[in-house]
Amino acid sequence: NTLDLIKTSRQDSASIDISSIPMDDSLTFDLFCRADTIGVFQLESSGMKRLVSNMQPSVFGDIVAILALYRPGPLGSGMVKDYVECKHGRKRVIYPHPLMTDILRETYGVLVYQEQIIQGVQVLAGFSLGQADLLRRAIGKKTPEVLAEQRLQFVEGCLKNPEFVEKCPKSSTPEEKANEIFDTINYFSGYGFNKSHSVAYGLISYQTAFLKAHYPVQLMAALFNGSINNQDNVISYISECKAMGVNVLPPDVNHSAKTFTVAPTGFRISVRTISHFEHDFCGTSPEKETVPEEWIEPLRNSMKILKNHDFKEEAEFLEIFAQNTESLSGELNTLNSKVNIAIFDLKSPFSAWLRREARIEVIRFGLNAVKNVGSKAVDAILKVRNEHGQLTDFMEFMKKVDLKEVNKRMIETLVKCGAFDSLHENRSQLFAAIDSAFHLSQEFHRAEEPLQDSMFELMDAGDAEATITQLEFPEVRNWPKRERLNQEKMALGFYVSGHPLDSYVSEIKILATTTSKMKEGLLAEKDKVSLVGIVVNNTVRLNQSNEKFAIVTLEDTQGTIEFPVFASVYEKVGELLESDDPLLISGRVNYRDEEVGMFVDNVHRLSELRETEAKSMLIKIGAESLNHESVSLLRKTLQKYSGDKPFTFSVQTPEAVSVIITPEERINITSTLIEELEEILPHQTLEFGYPSLKNFR
Repeated sequence: NTLDLIKTSRQDSASIDISSIPMDDSLTFDLFCRADTIGVFQLESSGMKRLVSNMQPSVFGDIVAILALYRPGPLGSGMVKDYVECKHGRKRVIYPHPLMTDILRETYGVLVYQEQIIQGVQVLAGFSLGQADLLRRAIGKKTPEVLAEQRLQFVEGCLKNPEFVEKCPKSSTPEEKANEIFDTINYFSGYGFNKSHSVAYGLISYQTAFLKAHYPVQLMAALFNGSINNQDNVISYISECKAMGVNVLPPDVNHSAKTFTVAPTGFRISVRTISHFEHDFCGTSPEKETVPEEWIEPLRNSMKILKNHDFKEEAEFLEIFAQNTESLSGELNTLNSKVNIAIFDLKSPFSAWLRREARIEVIRFGLNAVKNVGSKAVDAILKVRNEHGQLTDFMEFMKKVDLKEVNKRMIETLVKCGAFDSLHENRSQLFAAIDSAFHLSQEFHRAEEPLQDSMFELMDAGDAEATITQLEFPEVRNWPKRERLNQEKMALGFYVSGHPLDSYVSEIKILATTTSKMKEGLLAEKDKVSLVGIVVNNTVRLNQSNEKFAIVTLEDTQGTIEFPVFASVYEKVGELLESDDPLLISGRVNYRDEEVGMFVDNVHRLSELRETEAKSMLIKIGAESLNHESVSLLRKTLQKYSGDKPFTFSVQTPEAVSVIITPEERINITSTLIEELEEILPHQTLEFGYPSLKNFR
């Protein structure tokens, strides 16, 4: 699916042969070393990411070893620690015997694979392949009598091997050394993994990592398509896209396909673009030969200057980039210069590279992901678009779509998730007008029926259409941000255009010691933990004493986790668990039947903690969001909430300079103030000063 998305969204790129990608790609290994492995096959869990980070993979063999080592046996035996320490030279590599040096060199003296055991006993004791496999199976079964017999054969074989005897260290006799090696094999064979399996898995891990390093948007879209029925995965991938700077957009009747797709929205030189430039043109990549050496430095500097500037049109982007580069090189007005040829000639390798790497790509939800909208309804929507092109207003959609396939409930759901935003931005207004729209649409279709004995026969067809399709929208404000998000969640099962926790970044940084990922089992029993999230399911039951307790499912930006709230605590916090407000849940880790949960000690509503504990507020905003109207409205709003707490503006200019403004006025920090600020300045970031908030963990 990733390769298909690359083909459809990167039509100017060469097709990818995943079986022929370089196995030493530096961008891929950089990704591994950052443990940026969400979406990478077999390497997504918190524990696996920790091992990858510790390992700092530098060759494909490290990936193979990671997959073999990340199991309870090796993790608990010290093998993994030895491997990592030896790999990084912090511990001397010790081989059981000099004859095993070649066999164990790739794993730094650690027995990792079953194949190493088979090779080892062949080299040391002269076993045939069949004898070696019998030994492997005998060790696996752990039958004392059979093990004793195999030990005897192994020791005898070693003592008959002159090279084994000759190269034995003087600290022990050959017989002692042979028994010691058998003990080592016996111990580690219980943890040995089939290398061929690990290589096969490792290849898929490497391939998905390569795709994430070079085609991150396409890979993430493919992951969404494969995980739409797995809520935790989708939540995690939405969060990962946000961290990657990739926008995930709600469904849209004008733009969405059935499944998740990738769409270009403009051009921007990002940190990632510059990193790829260094990789492709300043290293040993074949791309390096496509640009004259003297242009490398001007191109690099031009990228740094234009970093994070957005361009809608390709022509404008290429023109400004070329002018900027020429200016830096001192070759002004040289229309036939090498850089102009490189940048403006769309067939040139560098131009293709630049347009590919600077292209802003977004992921668009597919219409199939919308709840209660079946495949026939999706087909009807796509049919309208295929036959009539992009729609311009809501009533045009209502006139042209088959309302036998797309019913009122489906339209309501599509409005809730933002699928009509490109036709009418005010979702609340549109939702309130659905009944009228259906009525007008039905009148329109009746008017089109032949031999209709009605007033429409007396009208010109154009007049009839104009009369019928005049939909009047009620004068209502758009849903507040939180309600829009809740409606999206109802329609899709996920928060897409934002998350209720986005408003609590300051609090989460201070208060949350873990996330829902704690269920992966990295924390110890009874560890004290605090996490922030929203209750999405709260099942209240009665215990044997007829007291209420609850089974709660909490969702954060990483997924969901379920835990009980026992009667003694439920009595105090039960009302909070009924709300959909972000909560701080504190307690201790609990393992039951290998499932990770927690014993809850306390629950706090984050909005209440903010109102009582926040001592100052910082408003971060881009200068492009400020105009006369927004500044005037902002001033009036802040004056309305006059109080005793200071606030500061940090305004980001187009030149990436932060201008700090500290007014003399003071405010009262309340939830309603925050809601109004989010409506006035939807792209702002609020941070709060908390001198003593840690006390609530």
